[in-house]
Amino acid sequence: MLVEGEEDERAEPHQERAPEPARVLERGQVPGGLARGHRREAAPASREEGRPQLDQPEAERQTEAEWPGQVREEALDVAQHVVVDRLVEAVAARPDGGDHCAQDTRLWEHPGGTLGKAAAACNLRARLPRRTRADYKVRVRSPGEHLVALVRAEPPDRAAIAAFLDGLPHGERVAAITALSGPRLQARLYAATAGAPPVTLADFVPPDAPPLREVVFHGKNSLPAFTLFQKRFCRAPRGSDELWGYNHQALAWLTGPGYFVVHEERARGAAIDYREVPPERPPDWPEVKPNDRGFSRFVYRDMVDYMRRVSRDVFIGSAHRGGKETGNYFVLCRDQR
Repeated sequence: MLVEGEEDERAEPHQERAPEPARVLERGQVPGGLARGHRREAAPASREEGRPQLDQPEAERQTEAEWPGQVREEALDVAQHVVVDRLVEAVAARPDGGDHCAQDTRLWEHPGGTLGKAAAACNLRARLPRRTRADYKVRVRSPGEHLVALVRAEPPDRAAIAAFLDGLPHGERVAAITALSGPRLQARLYAATAGAPPVTLADFVPPDAPPLREVVFHGKNSLPAFTLFQKRFCRAPRGSDELWGYNHQALAWLTGPGYFVVHEERARGAAIDYREVPPERPPDWPEVKPNDRGFSRFVYRDMVDYMRRVSRDVFIGSAHRGGKETGNYFVLCRDQR
């Protein structure tokens, strides 16, 4: 250290020089900047107040400072065990001993009573509810497919079929009956409804409906082609115990309108009789024509349809010619628009 006023006299090689006492500078000789910096330094705290009381030796504190990641990881691991312990303690084992791996966790317990990671994970997977994933590939059956399955059941359950149809909205009910294609399905349905209450005139046209007021039913027959049609009913104007109606379909220009009279038979209920035609019609209906002339005789001549109840708004008929079944059927559904 150099003191102002002394010369830099270095010792010669291989010579030892005795230390000289350093000179003390006078007050006026100390530089101003050094004095001001010295005054700004904080005074050292006393041993009792300034030095914190540490639980660990200095060597251990230096080791932890050199490995901060290890301290953080151990702290998180301890917190994890605390959470797992609280979850496991909150869930009691079942009375039947089915604790879902809880007994196995004893083999992995730590000395402090905490569970090991593998055992705790097993316990939590058994306790927590499983998340179910939506399967978007599952195909939902249509109303028609559901109805077909009910009719194909062995044996068909008439009450189940009626409840299913009554529970559908109008559009789905109409779509459901159109799925009954072919004579086999409709024959099964006709046979299944043998014990149903008989069909009355009021099932087709309400008793309080004005005369000649049209009531529409959507139909599906068992023929190979041209299977969709409508039967339209009305009440006779003079209060007779019969209904009038005709078939509204795409081939009417060829087969004719197919007019009929509906009456009730004691043994079979309502019967749609093509052997008779009404004497008059509503203004917007087609012209009345007999069913034993032209091409109509191949379709409607000497024909009677006997009806059975399927549900509140659905009915099924079986065609008879000359008192014998023809093997042809049709299903009707009331229009509610």
